[in-house]
Amino acid sequence: MKIVILVRILWASGAQKVAIEEAKKFKQLGHDIKLVFLRKTNSGNVYLPLLEGIDWAVMAEDSSSFFTPIYDRITGLFMPDRRGEGRVDYDLIRAFPEYIINYKPELIICHDQWAGLAGYYTFRKYGIKYVTILHESVGEYNVPVLGRIADRYEKTVLKKSQRVFTINERIEQSLESKWDISAIVNYHGMDSEEKRDYLLKEDLILLNSSWDANRASKVYLEILESLPNFEMKMVGRWIDSSLKTKYEKLVAQYKLKDRLELLENLGERELMELYIRSKYLIRFGYRENGNPHGIIDSISHGTVPILNSELGIATIIRKYEAGIVVDSIDSVPVVEAITRTNNPIEYSKIQENMNELSTTYTWKNHCELFLENL
Repeated sequence: MKIVILVRILWASGAQKVAIEEAKKFKQLGHDIKLVFLRKTNSGNVYLPLLEGIDWAVMAEDSSSFFTPIYDRITGLFMPDRRGEGRVDYDLIRAFPEYIINYKPELIICHDQWAGLAGYYTFRKYGIKYVTILHESVGEYNVPVLGRIADRYEKTVLKKSQRVFTINERIEQSLESKWDISAIVNYHGMDSEEKRDYLLKEDLILLNSSWDANRASKVYLEILESLPNFEMKMVGRWIDSSLKTKYEKLVAQYKLKDRLELLENLGERELMELYIRSKYLIRFGYRENGNPHGIIDSISHGTVPILNSELGIATIIRKYEAGIVVDSIDSVPVVEAITRTNNPIEYSKIQENMNELSTTYTWKNHCELFLENL
């Protein structure tokens, strides 16, 4: 089958890694795949090695236009942290059908409802089937006038999709509640990669996120302060460079500069090496219901994830006992959990459960679920 996988932005984030893994697996399964990004940012360069061997393209190499400041402003009204690099480019969405038609796809897999809008326009004009996969819950758009317009677009995209998929049950429930649409839950693949047993891992805690004002919390400093034998690596993209500067000052105030290192723009090979070495990954979500890809990578590499129950992936982590789920973003339960599990017996039990999760949810199963439900 000729399949296009569509993602709005090539930047360092989880949905992009999911799409890349899908493209690789679909290709292995014998399908003709093209991965398309509407535009890219500099942070997306870290994924270029992952794209080797895949037919991929950026639709608009020069993505700026007369309307860019308008899209920035409108996007900022809905999602202040997405203003700028994270904006929704309506002109690129409208241009997508003409861009892709010469490829003659039989199916378009759209990552989020706004990529889905491009899929809808292609379906409306050329009759090409599209499905939409949601990485986060749908909610109310509390913006006067424009919120109603956004609702109308979202409802149309999701109602007209051949199928709607969500990456966990909590997102599916939000869709059912808002639009009375039934979705198919399709978790990420969590295939096992290179990993180490407890005795070969280091007393190292990994933090991996896109750092904004909420996520860059002092709770991590409080955790590290209570675990004198551990070091911590804080990696990922900073939404605002001034936030990184403030956090560095906070690290200095806690006198943890010798045990906490802030790392940006790591290549995938370097990042995966950190997963292999680390005993724990901490990933807290603030008003998030998704499946952070850092948790997926930690499971694949045998690194115990610690997360709060607000994240949608917490449901399956608890079910398999494949990590540590805390009900509040607080240092005390985290320190207690690390102290309790930082030994070969308890740690190995969690690793065994993570292995079971890895064999149950694979990229092969993830990709085949799309095609089984057309």
